[in-house]
Amino acid sequence: MKLLIVRHGATEWNKNSRIQGCLDIPLSKEGIVQAQLTANRLINFTVNYIFASDLMRARSTAKIISDTLKIPFVTDKRLREMHFGEWQGLSLEQIDNLYHEKLLLWQDKPAEVSFNGGENLYDVKRRALEFIQEIYLKNKDDNIIIVTHGTFIKVLILSLLNIDLNVYKNLKQDNGALNIIDINDGKATLLLYNDTCYL
Repeated sequence: MKLLIVRHGATEWNKNSRIQGCLDIPLSKEGIVQAQLTANRLINFTVNYIFASDLMRARSTAKIISDTLKIPFVTDKRLREMHFGEWQGLSLEQIDNLYHEKLLLWQDKPAEVSFNGGENLYDVKRRALEFIQEIYLKNKDDNIIIVTHGTFIKVLILSLLNIDLNVYKNLKQDNGALNIIDINDGKATLLLYNDTCYL
């Protein structure tokens, strides 16, 4: 099974460094263009299925890809972004003012941070791997596009490669980026990471 993992196009909140988490924020004009360019990049692949987070920014990106590739997409709540609890809706400056010590820990050892009313990286790992195991059992020989979110993508890739979740802080995931992972006999190989050359 080959996973073509796409981060949604940009939103105004991405541009302003505000934490979106599970808040339902639409694509910006730039994000719509990014989604179309990503869709054009994916034309080169034989794709069997498209899955997407049900949040608007991922769903809209998936719709553009779906329309371009002429393949329907299915949403799944397990592909949502991490719920950042009390940080959702805040800018990085506000977070630094209100939750300075927690932000320092997040920047150093993110796997040790939990958010009030939200999740931690291990919660995201559990739902990400549950989803992948489910589709792997049904689609071992297929190429599958997954349209989702930055934190989710980093956690998924680290989890599939059995890498410590604290390495999260060393990974970058841009809007519209493409990542490719091959899963063969249950073993994952990272073939492409954070590719944005087509944007």
